[in-house]
Amino acid sequence: MRLKGPDKGGLYHMSIGEHRGISRDSEAAWKALVRGFDIIASLSLILFILPLATVIVGLLVLADGGPVFETRPVIGKNGRVFQCVRFRSNPWRDMAGAQATIAALLSEFIERSSLGELAQLINVLHGDMSIIGPRPLSEQEVRYLDNSLRYPHVKPGLTGCL
Repeated sequence: MRLKGPDKGGLYHMSIGEHRGISRDSEAAWKALVRGFDIIASLSLILFILPLATVIVGLLVLADGGPVFETRPVIGKNGRVFQCVRFRSNPWRDMAGAQATIAALLSEFIERSSLGELAQLINVLHGDMSIIGPRPLSEQEVRYLDNSLRYPHVKPGLTGCL
């Protein structure tokens, strides 16, 4: 598998080998089933974590009043680049004193608990990611993948299994 540079549309292409011999009808039904699961699971999880997300948003706004989300470009299925959403976890950069200490503690909590990644449910609803799949990688990270991996053949996932 070789990573080629982006084409005119910003897509990254890789050769991934032969098709596995699944009929088009079976493949379409499987994709619809997985997409349905992604929508139902992400909506359920969003409703479940809404109280916690509200607290995180409130604390981030109180910490410095800056934006609540941050995005980073990652490579998705078939090499398509998309913006991966997550809760911001570094609000203390331009602060001093007690406010910086509180913001740093909040940031450390968000990072250690992986709560920042829960905002990626937005990407799952949008269809850029799936609940189950490899973690989203940047262009630089994809360049270092083992050639036997089929990373760009599947949607990145929230669970981060490879």
